[in-house]
Amino acid sequence: MTSVADTKLREVMRRWPSGVSAVTAAVGGRRTGMTVSCFACLTLTPPIVMVSLHKSTETLRFIGKSGRFAVSILRQDQEWISRQLAMPVPPEGDDRLAGIPCRKGRIGAPLILGAAAWIECRVRRTIPLSTHVVVIGHVAACRAGRLGGSPLVYHDRGYRHLR
Repeated sequence: MTSVADTKLREVMRRWPSGVSAVTAAVGGRRTGMTVSCFACLTLTPPIVMVSLHKSTETLRFIGKSGRFAVSILRQDQEWISRQLAMPVPPEGDDRLAGIPCRKGRIGAPLILGAAAWIECRVRRTIPLSTHVVVIGHVAACRAGRLGGSPLVYHDRGYRHLR
């Protein structure tokens, strides 16, 4: 099988717009989170979603310890949240969600207030793949946010707003 250079695939994938979401988790009173674009609903019955996280992330470690996570689908006015959660990891012990309005979800993971929607999951399975781990989650709870506004979209190295 021939191999495709990662730079070529990156160039191609920039053509694919994706919604922007934040994956969050908590362990022992500590919270963490990160921006992800690789998030999808796998099945509706049973309700199962997936996220792909780099294997070295604090968020993946918290998910492994707690066995649960939440996904907040960000609105276009929450670009600042996406940027904050995409920054390099702060020093150990810092709250990655500092300054971001959150509340604790039904199963304990932080939910970002004002998001377009929320999904809370219990880990069903993890699949290591090269530099990343695919986390498969069984949806324990979900809710759509208030109507109005558009989701935050990322395309061709920049945030985009739907009209």
